[in-house]
Amino acid sequence: RVEPLRETRLEVAKARNVPPYVILHERTLIEMARERPASPEALSILPGIGKKKLERYGDIFMRVIAEHG
Repeated sequence: RVEPLRETRLEVAKARNVPPYVILHERTLIEMARERPASPEALSILPGIGKKKLERYGDIFMRVIAEHG
C-alpha cells in the first residue's frame, strides 16, 4: 500500500518545511510499496534512495512498510 508511505512523506516534508518530492519521489514510494524492503540494503537498491536519503529516512519508511504490510 502506497498511501501510508505518502502520508509519512507528507509529515516528514512538513516537519522539514520542504515539498514532499524533496523527501522522496512518487516513483520511489511506489517501488517501496511493491518491493516491501525489510533491510537498509534492500531499500538502498530502489530508485531514488541514495546514501543520504537512506540515512535520513530509511528507518522511518521501513517502519511504515512493516506496520502496513
